[in-house]
Amino acid sequence: MTTESSADISPLEVANSSPPNIDAILKQLEYERTSLVLDRACLFCKQRFRGNRKFLLNHLIQFHHFRVGHPDNIVFVEELLRILDAELAALRCIFCEGEFPDWATMKEHMRKKGHKEIPMHCGKYDRFYVINYVANRRSMGEEATCEQETHEEFEDWREVTSFAVQCLFCAFEADECDVIEKHMQDEHHFRLSSVITGGQVSLTCYDRIRIVNYIRSMTNQQRCYICQSTVESNGQLVEHLRLHDDDLDLERSRSRWSDDIYLTPVIDGDALLCHVLSITDDDSDADGTDVIAEELSQPDEPDPAILQLINQDSDTSPSPPPS
Repeated sequence: MTTESSADISPLEVANSSPPNIDAILKQLEYERTSLVLDRACLFCKQRFRGNRKFLLNHLIQFHHFRVGHPDNIVFVEELLRILDAELAALRCIFCEGEFPDWATMKEHMRKKGHKEIPMHCGKYDRFYVINYVANRRSMGEEATCEQETHEEFEDWREVTSFAVQCLFCAFEADECDVIEKHMQDEHHFRLSSVITGGQVSLTCYDRIRIVNYIRSMTNQQRCYICQSTVESNGQLVEHLRLHDDDLDLERSRSRWSDDIYLTPVIDGDALLCHVLSITDDDSDADGTDVIAEELSQPDEPDPAILQLINQDSDTSPSPPPS
């Protein structure tokens, strides 16, 4: 059962009180922890979450490796998510506030630079973390101004060493998912964006992860992911796949790829899993460029059983950000 908020208080009202009203903060925190009224899309993949905020916050760390903080340490979460959403919509990195020409470039920057987190080196987000009120380590009345980091040119961060992305069907690797997509289309006649968005089946973010891991698993077993035929080598598998004029029928093959075992990554740190979560219908167009979705889709409700898998207990959840 949810509790009712004592008053419609805003982050600025409470933060600007001197000294900060700790009782009001803790009461607001308890309300948000038990409330079931959240209705918001993910910041990155647009999967929609309704109910308790912990499902969305755990999803951000589990599937996008974006560190927001422990759900029990965050207050005024709706306002926090609104600010983060606005930063991303403006094509601005949340951590360093660097601005980028398009969504794909910004995402790649955040991944390669390790900027998938909220900056704690300035006071901009202090009011959203309870520990800052309790410790009273700095005045919450003014929003500190972050010192702008020196932003390197795009070429600089593109050269940073990162985890290589591997093709679904062979040993080819590249530093960028777009390169892998083009390789798979040219060499294996497989267009990942079309498989994810082009069928008649509406896929949740969990389905997309299952499909990638299912195909990787079949490749490791030297089995065709379409017809289940087994061959003797990876080279034979590549040749066999070229014989298929059709692609994976997601609806008819659902019993094969929808097992929850495929929620576990086949490759640790597989960047392709994050990539498929951001693919939109526009990505299956001829130019193959990434775009920002103008409207939020309304995918199916997440499977409660799957939500339970990502809902970690407090002793296994990410630690609160430092003040």
